[in-house]
Amino acid sequence: MQAAAGGTSRPSGDPSRGQATAARRKRASPEARVGGEFAPEIAFLAAQDCEPSALRCAQAAARRDGVSAEQALLGEGLIGEETYYRALARHLRLPFYRGEIPVAQSVEVDPAIACGVAPLAPNRAGLRVIAAPRGAAIRYLFDRAEAGALPAGLAIASPRMLRDKVRAEAGARIADAAANALWRRDPALCARYGLSGGQCVAIVAFGLVAASSAAVAPDGLALILSAALWSLFAAAIVLRNLAVAAAGAASSSPPLDDSELPIYTLIAPLRGEERIAATLVRRLDALDYPVLGSKLTSANLADFQPIPHTRPHG
Repeated sequence: MQAAAGGTSRPSGDPSRGQATAARRKRASPEARVGGEFAPEIAFLAAQDCEPSALRCAQAAARRDGVSAEQALLGEGLIGEETYYRALARHLRLPFYRGEIPVAQSVEVDPAIACGVAPLAPNRAGLRVIAAPRGAAIRYLFDRAEAGALPAGLAIASPRMLRDKVRAEAGARIADAAANALWRRDPALCARYGLSGGQCVAIVAFGLVAASSAAVAPDGLALILSAALWSLFAAAIVLRNLAVAAAGAASSSPPLDDSELPIYTLIAPLRGEERIAATLVRRLDALDYPVLGSKLTSANLADFQPIPHTRPHG
């Protein structure tokens, strides 16, 4: 089913202790430029005890799904994210970032996460930037490493670590944007200041009318409340229809290319349902998004056997 990546490579440097600039700029090994069986972004793993079968599987998945080879390798679960980026840091002879140094307070959340690059706060290690490169960015670093011109102060991080550190550093700003963005855009749409004077007057007037009706004609109170609720319901329907009419026809957007679509993993747990496994696989393979590859195909369904239930001995 899945090939496993063997071993866990250790980082070549510790950000907290620093590393000489000359050592960080040392050329990477020639495997980074291998143009043979594997794409450069995974070819270097062959020299780091990664199973060739896992690399071949990732290469085939990358061609099938139109993604970069390391995305296929990680998306197929053939290697752990941290293991891959540790190996990348070791291959480039760059420090592997483990979160010891805080991210700069000036970091912009969305661009940093989207680009996979974030600035670091001043530190004694002399590191300035962490990067979680993908696809073309990995090949760019290989080119720079071969030329002996890797950027100074660069450390490699896993995408998850980069996201977590950026969001932790900018947590207050994210919360502020979620709570106050609407008020900054249009205060009239925000209820942060409570009820207006007119709304308070209307509520008091309604309360007085309801109290008077209850004292004079108790049955009339139910009629008034029913009429008020129906009025609110009708007003909500009218408001929604007016909003739809004011918005006009939705503008059509061009369809995304297959390479721009996100990658999803579908997990279908089965227990005592071996009889429908073949049908389930066919249904999953029939999904049009746009190419799906199943790890459980008709060729190996014969190996799918139910686990017998056993009673504990006591």
